[in-house]
Amino acid sequence: MVRHLLHEILSSELLILVLDNFESAWEAAGQREDAEQALQFLGGITTLSLIVTLRGTERPQGINWTRPFLPPLPPLGHAAAKETFVSIADVPDANPAISMLLAFLGNVPLAIVLLANLAQYEPAGVLIARWNEIQTLMLVRGHGRDHLTSLDVSITLSLLSPRMLAVPSAQTLLGLLSLLPAGAVDSDLLQWNVDGAQALSVLLQTSLAIRRSGQRIHVLAPIRSFMLHRYPPSHADILPVYQHYFGLVALTSGPVVNSTENAEMYAAVSAELANLESVIQYGLHHQPDGVDSESSAVKAVVSLCMLCHQTGMGSAADLLPLALSRARTAGSDSLCADLLFYWALLSFTTSASSGDPKQLATEARELYQRVANETGVSESSVFLAYFLPAEAAQAEAERLLIVAEARQDRRMMARCLQQTAFALVRAGDLRGSIATHKRVIFILQQGTTPDRLAGVSAYRIALLTSALGDLHGAVQRFEEALHLCEASAYAIGTAMCRSGLAKTLMNLGQPLAAVEHAACVVNTTEVPSIQSYGRCLDVFVRANSLLGNMDAAASAMERLESLALSGNTGSLTRSEELSARGFWLQACGDPEQARILFVAARATLRASHDPREFPENVLEAEACIFLELGDTELSLDQQDSTVTAAVFAAVACRLLDEQLKVIESLVLLAESVQDDECAERLLAAVIPVLRRMGLSHALARAYLLSAEIASRRGKVELSRHRAADALNHFGDIEADWRLPRARALAANQ
Repeated sequence: MVRHLLHEILSSELLILVLDNFESAWEAAGQREDAEQALQFLGGITTLSLIVTLRGTERPQGINWTRPFLPPLPPLGHAAAKETFVSIADVPDANPAISMLLAFLGNVPLAIVLLANLAQYEPAGVLIARWNEIQTLMLVRGHGRDHLTSLDVSITLSLLSPRMLAVPSAQTLLGLLSLLPAGAVDSDLLQWNVDGAQALSVLLQTSLAIRRSGQRIHVLAPIRSFMLHRYPPSHADILPVYQHYFGLVALTSGPVVNSTENAEMYAAVSAELANLESVIQYGLHHQPDGVDSESSAVKAVVSLCMLCHQTGMGSAADLLPLALSRARTAGSDSLCADLLFYWALLSFTTSASSGDPKQLATEARELYQRVANETGVSESSVFLAYFLPAEAAQAEAERLLIVAEARQDRRMMARCLQQTAFALVRAGDLRGSIATHKRVIFILQQGTTPDRLAGVSAYRIALLTSALGDLHGAVQRFEEALHLCEASAYAIGTAMCRSGLAKTLMNLGQPLAAVEHAACVVNTTEVPSIQSYGRCLDVFVRANSLLGNMDAAASAMERLESLALSGNTGSLTRSEELSARGFWLQACGDPEQARILFVAARATLRASHDPREFPENVLEAEACIFLELGDTELSLDQQDSTVTAAVFAAVACRLLDEQLKVIESLVLLAESVQDDECAERLLAAVIPVLRRMGLSHALARAYLLSAEIASRRGKVELSRHRAADALNHFGDIEADWRLPRARALAANQ
């Protein structure tokens, strides 16, 4: 009778019926059949359209669902999540804290709405601090007693659903998956001693877990936070997870770490980096005391540090302080020494790891001596030579080389020679440094497998060859270094070689080729080296600016700025970012703003007291800024300022034996002096060198100046000929402020 009346009412006109939260009536096994019969009855009414929402991915039976089936609703995209948050919270969308807050929430709509309501009256910084303390417990609105006003209540409803309660192992598996921000593959679950297949089926049915790209099983961020805060896994349950992930990272520190055999292993580890860091972090906080077992989180930090240092993969910066504290508490001098030494190495190469590298390495060496670890003593001593004056560093490296030769330790011999080569550069002996690096390559080639240290020395040879002015030779040396780095599966070295090639091709006046090599690093999905990534972005900005591709340059500029502000770089990168932006503005035709940025770039260098930056490197960077500042001043007809910049750059580069930059400085000086005879004498000296070096852009400028001098003397034909030579050497460049002058002189009849 009731069905007949209901059918009559719903058939009277076209209707849409929305059944929200349908799982509350359908999920319990005792109610499922009745619920599905009701759906079947409603589905049989031709004038009625049904919209059914429920938690999970399983569809009720008994009804002919519209095809194609709608996929489960994913979290919001980042742009939509940010727009939702800002529209409710009424905060500026440029606030950098918004992205951090949204990362906590995994872009889940309910979580965004609840947190945005809190952001209406609490600052973002306060919300971040509260999240770190109580996490999802803070996400409530009003009375917070139902699933619409409390995220915890909403998640709890799913945990207490009949399907979850019927399979207790599902909650155990959910707790383990909550440790893994990058998700897991099905085969991993088999190693965790849980009823994987049935438990996973329930989690997927209830949408407490989802499958994403690559078929990895993920748990959304707020659910992960809730589980680890409210239902943390027991030590017995989590032990297989520790063994799996700590064993995985330990593989990367094996004896064949530099062999091509490890390429596949690195690829496998790369996909698990976020999980590794999360599991290690959890283990450091929750593992029982004791650091000597193979499943020790402290040992895993040492392996992760080694991976970070050797490949650029992962980050151990946030893990090192706690790991060191645990090792000290356990009284393990050996582990403390390893942690201190890797902390020194990482803090020396990136500001993501804070700390004084010299002090850290000194303490590490003392502990290595205490535990009679000869290799550790040698490694830390070689590293500490960086902080000695050039002559003392060379003497220390030679002393350590004798020890390494006595032990027939080929790799330590190579490290000692590389330190000698570095000291020679600091002393201004670039050719001696090249010869020493060639010894390194010869020694390492006696081994049975390719070694990344050979790639490092080949890269250094290429850099020094470029500094000595042999650009075509440098291109060949970079290509040889690239081959060695690829042969040893050394991703950092490969990126360094690409950045060096790109910069050299820029100096050769080949911005198109420079863009191609820089793009190999800039467009990669994984960044093997922050330094090389930054340098390639820098070249990418400058090359595209010269080519007139201003949109591409601007896009790369945004990424370079984000990198400079990320805290993962030093003062040199921050200064390079300002300088690159100035270069871009100059190419865009705004020399006044460009000048401001070049001055700011120099001020950034001068204000820095970063112990990781050698004075020689800072002086070289400052000379490069003066060259670009001088070019901008010249475009503004500020000859006196240009002369000052050119002279400073020339003197600084001569002190550093940077012949390439010395010649560029002299070209700038010739352009800025107001005496044509003086300018001609300078041009007569530099043009043959520019031809030999192949510095096309600088040669174009020299030819243009010669054309202008000829024009002022009434030598029209000579002027036109020299201007045509200048245009030829400008090549693909479209955004040099001198080009209109060159074209006008070339067209002069």
